[in-house]
Amino acid sequence: MSPQGSPSSPDWQILRELYDRRAEEYHCFAPECAPRALSRKHRGIIARLTFPPGGRVLDAGCGDGVYCEWLSLQGYAIVVGIDISTRILTIAYSKVAKRGNPNVTSFLAGNLERLPFTDASFDAVLCSQVIEH
Repeated sequence: MSPQGSPSSPDWQILRELYDRRAEEYHCFAPECAPRALSRKHRGIIARLTFPPGGRVLDAGCGDGVYCEWLSLQGYAIVVGIDISTRILTIAYSKVAKRGNPNVTSFLAGNLERLPFTDASFDAVLCSQVIEH
């Protein structure tokens, strides 16, 4: 069940804090941490993506940016990652800055139930590993 109200409501703040804590528990923020290799699951999802190069792609619930990193190197004009956790977006930005193409990629903290984009802002949307969380 999702929280009710606006993205700045107390319920959304609690959800954001939960995912910020999860980011701290599951991801290494230290500079000496080695990059994670793509998992079999990530490779399988990437292998099935058929987005046309040159387009605008939204990664809704981008988490640590694994797909944004990959998409940013594939010739897309714009890659936008959005996630509720500001802490996980720090990781996503770092990954793209180190190994992706930051010139085409941006990240935004936000609520997927109230996307801050107009209709037809993107040519494709990737939303992986969101519903189960």
